[in-house]
Parts: sequence; C-alpha cells; structure tokens
Amino acid sequence: MTEKTIIVAAIRTSAGLLNKLGEEALDMWTVILNVGSRDGISLDQQFIIYSRGEEIFDPATGESLGQYEIVRGRGKVSQVQESLCTLRSTETKQVARPMNSLAASLGAGGESQWQTTPAPFRKVAVGDLARRV
Repeated sequence: MTEKTIIVAAIRTSAGLLNKLGEEALDMWTVILNVGSRDGISLDQQFIIYSRGEEIFDPATGESLGQYEIVRGRGKVSQVQESLCTLRSTETKQVARPMNSLAASLGAGGESQWQTTPAPFRKVAVGDLARRV
C-alpha cells in the first residue's frame, strides 16, 4: 500500500475558508490537512508545509537531483477529526524591539534589541504538500 499524499486542503482566513486548489494566502496561521485520526494523526504532531519548485540537476553529471522544496513553514496539529486535521504555525522570527525612552536617554543606543515573536506560514496555497517531521 502506498503512503497517502498529504496536502493542504483548506486555509482559514479572517474572511473565511479557502478551499479551491491553487487558492493562496500570504500570511496565514492555520491550515487544514487532508489527513486525520483514521490516518494515525494525533494532537501535537509536527509537519512541514512545502511546495515543489524546479527540478535541480547535478552540474557535473546532468543527473536529476529531484525537485527543490519551497518550505512554507512548520506547524503543530491543534485539532484532529476523522479525515482532517488543523495545523497551527509554530514558526518564529526575530524582530527589533523598540528601545524605551529611558534606555535611549541613558545612552544605550547602538546595540540592537531583538525579540522572538510568532510567525505565520509563508505564501501557503491549497494543494501545497505536507510531511511529518
């Protein structure tokens, strides 16, 4: 028996649910996959969401190395139903933290202050692929 191809079946947005193949959302936090409890999915499992890019060839031999994977993000299962599950982004990004006026007045300039914040999936589309990690 071949393993089921896991795809993004829908994307939840503030405007509603995107569910047509190829529909894309630029910065979304939640996607719905076409696998659920009957496929062995459980809460807190981790997935990578990706799309396939161009085929890459070895420049020396001309041999195909496969298709480049464009990673859209990582997520964790937050809800499981029989034949679908909801995945929430677990990505983070570093952003500059604004310096408060007291620190600036004390001459604490020059050093950047950074903080880690949550980040959404990037350019995820209905039909993108998912793989357990």
